[in-house]
Amino acid sequence: MKIFFGPDCRNSFDCGTKVAILAIAIYALIATPIASAKNPSRIWVDATGRYSVEAALVEHTDEKVVLVRQDGGKLTMPLDGLSKKDREYVEQYDRKEAERAANAVQRIPTGQPTSLEPPELTPQKRLDLPATDVELADGAELLLGVVTATTADSSLPLPLIADPAPDQIRFSETTIPMEQLGSQHKCSELLSVGTQQQPAIGMSINVGFTLARSSQINRLVKFDPITNESQTIYKSEDSITLLDHHTHSGRSLVLIDHDVRGRGGRLAMATGWRDNEIALHHQRNLPATEDHRETPEIRWARWIDEEHFVAAMGESLIGWNLVSGETYLRIDGIHKKAIPAISPGRHYLALPGQGAVHLFRTTDGKSLGRIPVESRSLPGVRFSRHGHALAIGNALAMRTWDLTTAVQSSHVTSRQSLGSGAPTWIDFDLVMSSSGTVISIHRGLPVWRYHLTGTTASPLGERVAIFRKYPETSMAVIQMPHEGATQAIQWIDQRQATVDPRDWKLPGRSVWSNDHWTDRDVRISRDDSNLR
Repeated sequence: MKIFFGPDCRNSFDCGTKVAILAIAIYALIATPIASAKNPSRIWVDATGRYSVEAALVEHTDEKVVLVRQDGGKLTMPLDGLSKKDREYVEQYDRKEAERAANAVQRIPTGQPTSLEPPELTPQKRLDLPATDVELADGAELLLGVVTATTADSSLPLPLIADPAPDQIRFSETTIPMEQLGSQHKCSELLSVGTQQQPAIGMSINVGFTLARSSQINRLVKFDPITNESQTIYKSEDSITLLDHHTHSGRSLVLIDHDVRGRGGRLAMATGWRDNEIALHHQRNLPATEDHRETPEIRWARWIDEEHFVAAMGESLIGWNLVSGETYLRIDGIHKKAIPAISPGRHYLALPGQGAVHLFRTTDGKSLGRIPVESRSLPGVRFSRHGHALAIGNALAMRTWDLTTAVQSSHVTSRQSLGSGAPTWIDFDLVMSSSGTVISIHRGLPVWRYHLTGTTASPLGERVAIFRKYPETSMAVIQMPHEGATQAIQWIDQRQATVDPRDWKLPGRSVWSNDHWTDRDVRISRDDSNLR
C-alpha cells in the first residue's frame, strides 16, 4: 500500500500528527490478518485531497469502507471522509454488487400472485402469554435477561399461516385540522387508539428544545373522525412518545422523560383514551447498557399482549413483561439501527439486517428463517395489513415475500432512490416505498408516485393516515390509490404498455394539498404507445 502526503506540511505539529496517523495505519495493516480482494486496486483520496492510499474495496456500509492492499492488509475509512469521486465509485460498486447478488438471490423460491383480490383470511388465536403475579414498584429497572436466540439461522422460511389483526377498526375518509406546529415539534406515528364503536387516532407531540418549561409543551393528541375534531388529552413538562397501542385492552405503550434524541427515559402503560383522561401505570426504567457510558435507547417497541411487549435496544431485541419487569426473550446480534416490524396479529417479527431479513416467532423468539436480500444497506420492512406478506425495501429495490407460500412474489428495481424507510401497504396488491413510489406486486412494476416531502403516511386499517405540519397542520384519513392513480393503473392494463421501472418515468405523481391529492406530470394520453 502506498500512502501519500501533500506538499502542505509547513509546521511541526501538522507533520507530527500526519506521521502519527501514518504509523497507526501501518500498524493496523501489519496486524491485520491477510484477506483477499475481488476488486481492482486503485488510488483512494480523502475529502481534503491531501492524502491518498492505493488499495482495493472489499466491503462497505452506509458509514465506512474497508480497503485491502495486495498483501492482505486491511484499512477502514469513514465514507464521508472520502473524495466525491471515491464516494461515486462506492455507489457504482454497490449497484454492481446489487445486480450480481440479485442473480444469486434469484435462487430463492419465486412465484407470482394469483389474484388481485385478498383471500378470506381467518385471524389466528389472540396472543395471551401467561400473566404475572409479581409487580415491580414504579421506577424499578427492567431486567436484561439471558440470550435466547441470535440471527445466525441461514435457512429459508417455510410456509406460515397468515396473521391478520383480530381487531379490525374501519375508518371513514376525513380531514381534521389542528393548531399550527413548527419544525421543533416531534410527532409520533399515527395510531388507532379507539374501538369499533368509537374509532379514534392518537399521536404524541414533543418539543425538542425550548427556553421555558411548560406543562403544555409535550402532549398526547386524539383525533375523532366522527366529530372531525382534535383534542389534547394529556400534557406534561416531561417528554412522552407514543410507541404502540393494544386495541383489545385499550392500553398504549409510551416512553416518558427521555431526552430530545429519544434516549433514556422510562417505559410505561397509558390508559384512558376513551374517557379523554390519560393515566400512566407500571413505569419502568430502562436497563443499563453493557457500556455504562452509553445512555440506553428504545428505538422501536410493540405490544404482544396486554402485559408483554418487544423492544429494539442497541444490538438486541428484548421481550419484557411490563408489570413484572422480567425478560421472556432476548435476540442478540441485530443491527444497531434496525427497525423491526410485527405482523398485524402479533405472531411474527421481521428483523432487517445487511443482506438478509430474519423472521422470528414473538412468543418465544424461535427463528422462522432468513430471507436473503441483495443490498448491503439496511432495508425497511413492513407486514401487509392482511398478515400474508412482507414488503422489504431499500434505496435500489422493493421485494415482497409471501409468507403463506414461502416464495418471493415480486422484485422491482429502480435507478432512482426508493427511500430507506419502511414501505406502506396500500392494499393487497399495491405497496408504497418510503419515497412515495407505488409498486404493483401483481404487475411487477411501479405505477405512480406520491410526493411525500413534509408528509408522513401511516397505514390505518384499510386506509392510510396522512399528517402534515405545513402550510397548515392537519391529519387526514384517505383512500389510496386515489382516482388519478387508479385511472393510470387501468390505462396501463388496457394499453399493455411497457413500463421499465429503472427509467423512473411513471404515468404521473401527486402532491398533497390541504385535503386532497393534486396530480402533476401526468403522462397519460391517447397518443402514447408506451411509458418509456
